[in-house]
Amino acid sequence: MVGSKISLFHENGDPVLDEGGNQVTTWTDSRGYYIFVDIPVGNYIVRSLNAPGYDSISDMDAINDDNVVVSITPEDIDLDLINFYDKMSVVLPVNLTNWAINRVEGGILVSWNVAREVNSDYYSIQTSVDGINFEETGRQSSKAWSGNSNTDYTFFLYHDLSVPIYIKLIQVDFDGKSADFGIKYMKGTEQKTDITIFPNPADRSLNLTMDGVQSADIKILDIKGQIHFQGVLNGTSMEIPIDMIPNGTYFLQVVTTDEQVITKKFVKQ
Repeated sequence: MVGSKISLFHENGDPVLDEGGNQVTTWTDSRGYYIFVDIPVGNYIVRSLNAPGYDSISDMDAINDDNVVVSITPEDIDLDLINFYDKMSVVLPVNLTNWAINRVEGGILVSWNVAREVNSDYYSIQTSVDGINFEETGRQSSKAWSGNSNTDYTFFLYHDLSVPIYIKLIQVDFDGKSADFGIKYMKGTEQKTDITIFPNPADRSLNLTMDGVQSADIKILDIKGQIHFQGVLNGTSMEIPIDMIPNGTYFLQVVTTDEQVITKKFVKQ
């Protein structure tokens, strides 16, 4: 169908937004095909709207509505070949239904459920103190690598709950391919230090104020983990020159003398 507006939603029904905060949409071409670019691995709902000359839209999957559930993996998909009416989904080796992290005595319980596994070798649990640089903390072997399943997994992560932590879940196939299921953040329960940065977005300088500590190491990192500024805070406030840093998204990382790690995101423009 030509000229249909196609909108993209997360599997929980929330619209997928671009960097400007606008919903991601596209239109079917003269062949009735559509394409979305730069979409991360995951499960999505594709919805067709405003098809000219039609009173209603329905699809051809098990549920007759205007939605199609699509799983995206960068190795296996040519999105230009996915037709809204003819090709309903591309199947990932692992169909993750949900995953969560919860505080328990002595650490954090990482749990996840998969509805389907094919050629799945293991899951990698990775952790980070800054949300940028991750290291593998442990692995959980697949319980149903050779076929369909509805399987629950858990992994206990020993961790000082007073320290904030970022946790990433990755699935790895027997052939070495992997799928990144995203990052979750657990806030420290007894963090005594708080920082404020302004303005945000910033242009020539970034101001930092801190409560609860008067000395800390300061870094500014980009999304690839490259350091653009490094210094020491002595006192409760600091003005950081950033006019020589290229425009983009950065992370201000503060490491206190008692090893608290606080990370704040800001935009240089």
